[in-house]
Amino acid sequence: MRKFQIAVIGYNTDRCTEQAKNIAYEVGKEVARAGAVLVCGGLGGVMESACKGARENKRNFLSRMDSAMSSSVQELGSPEISS
Repeated sequence: MRKFQIAVIGYNTDRCTEQAKNIAYEVGKEVARAGAVLVCGGLGGVMESACKGARENKRNFLSRMDSAMSSSVQELGSPEISS
């Protein structure tokens, strides 16, 4: 059976509030509990928190860093995320 893929995007670390991080974490956790695949852009803030929620619930997630992104942007990617 094919898994649902749910994308989460939002503010990066520089503009993300603690409230947004907490909500994103809960969203990631619920995506994982539902058995869906979390897809995000791979940077910090909302995306990092959503991946952390999914990872801590030991479920699948996917982060995609567009190959067209410059290497300096790719270096900003969160360690919480694996491609």
